[in-house]
Amino acid sequence: MASKTYIFRDMVSGCEMFNIAHPHKLMAGNDAVICVQSMMINENGSTIDVGGGNHFGGEDTDAAQLDDGEVVVNNIIATAGLVEVEFKKKALVEWAKPYLASVKGRLEKERPERVQPFMQGAQAFVQTLIKEHSEYVIYVNAELDYEGALAFARFDDGATVPKFYFFRDGLGLFFPGQGTSLDVGRVPQKVAVEQGCIL
Repeated sequence: MASKTYIFRDMVSGCEMFNIAHPHKLMAGNDAVICVQSMMINENGSTIDVGGGNHFGGEDTDAAQLDDGEVVVNNIIATAGLVEVEFKKKALVEWAKPYLASVKGRLEKERPERVQPFMQGAQAFVQTLIKEHSEYVIYVNAELDYEGALAFARFDDGATVPKFYFFRDGLGLFFPGQGTSLDVGRVPQKVAVEQGCIL
């Protein structure tokens, strides 16, 4: 696992989609898709229990917890600013055709060895999205750039938080704090590989 913080960004809009601190791996049986486990976090910070109980004072065991306006959010949606969108099956296909072609065109120039596995895996995943359409919640990037990457969230049976799915080859790995420019801040492939990152 990487020891540095890097961000996976959409290679069309430049928007952050998730960062490597979120547990992620390639989808089982499909290396064109990254699966990211999300979690619910307290947007305003959480009380940290260091295991000392009331030993350090400050806690009245009979007092009710006060509502201090804390908001619980999904970490991936909140950090990347993803926006939920309503995509019918037809709209999904209309998005996928040019998006996959755009990613393929970039791969042909940058990583030709990924073209065939990407197209095979991406087409299979699009078929899954169509077949199991009602099981997924779809999100667009923070710029609302519909030519760019979408995120697909799904709850596993019994899960209380979703897993998010992204087309691996539509993302680039960047250093944080670089804005949305795709011209600067890309993590060199050698560094990413040494850090164990998915490319």
